[in-house]
Parts: sequence; C-alpha cells; structure tokens
Amino acid sequence: MNEAELLFSEILKTDRLSLYLDKDKPMDKACGLKVSSVMRRRIKGEPIQYILGKTEFMGLEFGVSPDVLIPRPETEILVETAIRLSSVVRIPSSVYRRPSFVNRNLSSTINILDIGSGSGCIAISLAKYLPGAKVDAIDISLAALEIAKQNAILNKVEVTFIQSDLFNVFRKRTTNDPSTWFDFAHHRSLGVNERPLDLVRLRSPQVARGKRTTNDERRTTKYNLIVSNPPYIPSDEISRLQPEIQYEPRLSLDGGADGLDFYYRLINDAPAHLEPGGYLLLEIGFGQESAIKNILQNSRKFEIIEVVRDYNNIGRVVVARVLGNG
Repeated sequence: MNEAELLFSEILKTDRLSLYLDKDKPMDKACGLKVSSVMRRRIKGEPIQYILGKTEFMGLEFGVSPDVLIPRPETEILVETAIRLSSVVRIPSSVYRRPSFVNRNLSSTINILDIGSGSGCIAISLAKYLPGAKVDAIDISLAALEIAKQNAILNKVEVTFIQSDLFNVFRKRTTNDPSTWFDFAHHRSLGVNERPLDLVRLRSPQVARGKRTTNDERRTTKYNLIVSNPPYIPSDEISRLQPEIQYEPRLSLDGGADGLDFYYRLINDAPAHLEPGGYLLLEIGFGQESAIKNILQNSRKFEIIEVVRDYNNIGRVVVARVLGNG
C-alpha cells in the first residue's frame, strides 16, 4: 500500500480494496475530523509511523513513538547477519528467508547483546527467529525501554531489557558517585533526564521465569554476539536532514562531531564482554566503512570478517571477530 492508502485504511479501519469499493460512501463528522487531523500532522512532516503508532520490521509489528527511532529496512540486514552467524551451520544469506526461517538447531546457551535497543526491534527479532537464544538489550532511555517491553509482549518473546550507558552496567562500582559510571555530560546535552538506574528488569509477566540475575552475575556475563545500530549521524548534519528526521529522538541519531563517537566506545569496550571467538556486528552509515575499519584495525582487538552490503552495494554492517580471549 502507498502512504495515503495506509493512513486511510488505518483511520477507517478497513482494507485497501474497500477504500476503492466504498469510495462514494459518506464519511461521518468524527471520522472526517480525524482524517483532517492526521493529514495536517503528515503535511508538517511528522513520520507516518509516529502518526499510526506502529511500523513493521522483519515481518513483525512494533509500536513506536517519538521516544524511539523508527526501525529502518537497512537494519534488517544487521538482524539477518546475526541470524546467519548464530547458526550452528553457517547458512548463506541466499538461503535465509524471513519470516519462515527459524533456526531451531541453535544451542540454547548462545548469548546475544543488543546495544542501543530503542524500540527493541533488533533484540525482539533475534529472540523471535532464534528461539533458543538468550537475548539482552541495553538502552540509556527508560522511555524507550518501556516501549521495547511492550513490543516484546506484543511479539511473545523473552528479552531482558537493561537501562545503561553502553557497557557501564557491567562495571563494578567502586564509589557511590554516579558520575564515575554514567556518562552524564554527553547525554544531558541530548536531553536525557532519567535517573541513572543500574539495572531495569522489564520483562513480560507471561515470560518472566526463573531466578533473577544479580548484578554480580551480570558483570561476568559474556556474549557470543554483540550487535548494535548506534547513533552515527554527525551532530552538525542532523538539522539539515529531512523534516521527518527532526521528529526522532536526537539521542538515537547524534554520533558526535564525526558520527563515530559510539563506534570508538563500542570497539574499545566490547572485547571484555565477548566470549573467545565472539562477534561484534555494527550497522554503519553511508561513507563510514573505511573509518570504522580503521578503528577496528587500530584497536588490535578484532579481526574484520566481512562487510555486508545492501542492494545498492553500500556497506551497511561490519562483522568483526574478537581476538584472543577478549
């Protein structure tokens, strides 16, 4: 469906065919006012996903609001790559077809961490299509984690959501001063007002089973895969992007002066949280492939395995394997 059909079918609670079959049917006043309100919002540039309050990703439905980044089609490449790497037998991307492919041969011991979870689209998709995996997801925004929690319930999966600034939740605090374990400076400038909580367990009541993971246990957790779609737009470029982008949370977009701030941090800190031979998968922005390869090579902590490209031959996902014992 095109955008107009999608909007009208949602407002009128009907299907695409009925829009045309009933095109001469009068619209009541309440419905007309709703259509008018929605159209005004869209004309101003508000994304259709926020207007509808939902979007599709990996064949699944996700609730969205201005508290979370709208899932992009290119991020599906990151999820598909993670699924391929998670397989006991390496499955070529040409074989994998969503959503019918579910890897039921996956070892139940595989651990996956999603950094910067937002709506939870990456973590939830991985939990859905890799039902044997244990999936944790981190985000600094409690508002985003609440939406992710509801999306996990909607899609009937178990994911542990954690509020943290990247890997800080895993570090053993040696002081009561929060500024030593929470990156206030950068995030305060981006409008983060939440109290820095060490660990937030947000799990569906239907699936919250087993013993609670303690902070000491979590600090020793290591992952087979760490995946991330971090903020990667240079700060000065955001205001020049299309109107729809301005509605999205700057926290999820702003990658610092050169767009690479979070890549430096992820690449530096991830090895300590990866199992030997574990993988780091990073979604990257247009034109960032060379810079991120250099960061990985200069770190001397990773071996670059591949760069996965989209249909336009643009590098979208960098896959790197940790060297040594992490």
